[in-house]
Amino acid sequence: MPDISKINNVAVADISKLDSITFADGQKVNNQDVSLITDAHTLITTITVPEDSSSPVAAIDFTSGIDSTYDVYEFVATSLHPASSGVNLLFQVNLSNDEDGDYDQTRMSSTHWQSYHNEANTSAAVAYSGNYHADDVGTGIVKLLGGLVNGNDNTASGTLQLYGPSSTSFNSHALSRFNFTNSDPHYTTDANVTILIGDHTDNYSWVAVTQVRFMMSSGNIDAGEIKMYGYKIT
Repeated sequence: MPDISKINNVAVADISKLDSITFADGQKVNNQDVSLITDAHTLITTITVPEDSSSPVAAIDFTSGIDSTYDVYEFVATSLHPASSGVNLLFQVNLSNDEDGDYDQTRMSSTHWQSYHNEANTSAAVAYSGNYHADDVGTGIVKLLGGLVNGNDNTASGTLQLYGPSSTSFNSHALSRFNFTNSDPHYTTDANVTILIGDHTDNYSWVAVTQVRFMMSSGNIDAGEIKMYGYKIT
């Protein structure tokens, strides 16, 4: 009988190479060190509002850590719960030349569309929410979602990605997507927003975004958590 040269159509010589694989080799993905891959997605800051409602906050602010270290910053919000009913979740920024804590950047514009379906299965739609968009001649406050109520079964979770916030050559962009329940009977709502952030000096040098705020249009945030991650593209 001839020697066996293949097992399941794989050459025995190739199988024998498994003996030469070290633990260090196993710490690589596509020949990239796992440490390098981890660095591409880094948790920077976590801000938590406890669920016991004893320490509500007017806003969740990220006042440091947004700089040229990363190309993209992602904010992951989990179970944001408002103290008041029928409120909007808002987004604003401060720029490197205006870190006064006022979060009053006006040159922001956005589009807002959402899909929804009620739990009674009697109403569903996809629609552009024209009354939710911001424009760069108004207040600049961006509505990420609208109509969130404060029942214990009503929270909002989602993400917002901020692209190129440190650029002084181009304006910055952000994309957000949140799921939340609102109204009575309850609707599950998928809110999607695109945001253009642009402020420039007289010589048209764009200004970096350095601080970010999330808040309700009325009342406090009485529970929830937002994590800020950094992504490297290059």
